[in-house]
Amino acid sequence: MITILKEIEIPLKEIKEYLNKRSPHELILLLEKEEAILNAKIKQLQKMKNIISEKARITKAARILKFANDKGIDLHGFFYEDVLLDDLSVRGYEEYLIKVSVRISKV
Repeated sequence: MITILKEIEIPLKEIKEYLNKRSPHELILLLEKEEAILNAKIKQLQKMKNIISEKARITKAARILKFANDKGIDLHGFFYEDVLLDDLSVRGYEEYLIKVSVRISKV
């Protein structure tokens, strides 16, 4: 059991506390607490993954805009995107990631 608890990165202090009052009830409490912590981490990682994916998509769009400019292609109907990515603490601001809409025509 100790190996499993260490493997899921429960601090040794908490493992020791659990061992001092070991019971099925205490184990359930400990595991439920760790599950909640892991769920929060997963949620945060998913938000970070979404931000990275969106930044990659925006960067690809920027390459298209540069290519169009370099080739003399006029782009119509695109709008400026305001992206808040100053640091990774953008939790809750995903709605400010605005998608680019572009219509392309040759001049």
